[in-house]
Amino acid sequence: TGSLVGEDRVVDAILREMGVIRVGSVEAMVDVALMLASLGPARRPRGNAIGIVTFGGGNGVLAADQAASAGLDAPALRPEAIARIRRHLVSVATASNPMDLTPSTAFRPEGLAELPKALDALAAEDSLDSVIFIVSGLASKAKEITALIVDFWKRCPKPVCVSWPSPPRGVVEALAAEGIPAFEEPARGLAALGHLARSEEHTSELQSRQYLVCRLLLEK
Repeated sequence: TGSLVGEDRVVDAILREMGVIRVGSVEAMVDVALMLASLGPARRPRGNAIGIVTFGGGNGVLAADQAASAGLDAPALRPEAIARIRRHLVSVATASNPMDLTPSTAFRPEGLAELPKALDALAAEDSLDSVIFIVSGLASKAKEITALIVDFWKRCPKPVCVSWPSPPRGVVEALAAEGIPAFEEPARGLAALGHLARSEEHTSELQSRQYLVCRLLLEK
């Protein structure tokens, strides 16, 4: 009705019904567009549960808080999953969610060699819908870590968000050449994933309602 014109809740409801992802800034619009373009329709998050991988515990704790602000959840891993992941990590790393690799992983050849198996074990968890990989610094190992991220991003069936605060020169461009956006601030990547997760959740609900209506029409 005319009295409701301009109501934000009405605009929000209409946009949701139309499948529009609503954001609050131009920056967020670009972030979501980059994420959509890189993942494609087949790899969008099916839920809000995220696995967090970092090279430092502080980044992991901060990312968990930022994930919550974005409407995402970083659930605890099952004991069996922790055991599978731990066998591929260096002794000082933490097999949990967030997963703290510590810088030792980057500087030990055996640590980097086994890391893809740990990442695959984390991504295989049914309780997780997406993964964020946060690097930060590590300029001397930028080439090796970039190659590792590209390989993981390509083979992982779930959406992978990459964040590299204070990236070494050429890293962002190298990832972009592979179609992978790299967020210098983890919160921006997590916010984009949160928008996608909520959009997919609403789309699933809408499809379920449409299916129910079709069933009722057919039965009549």
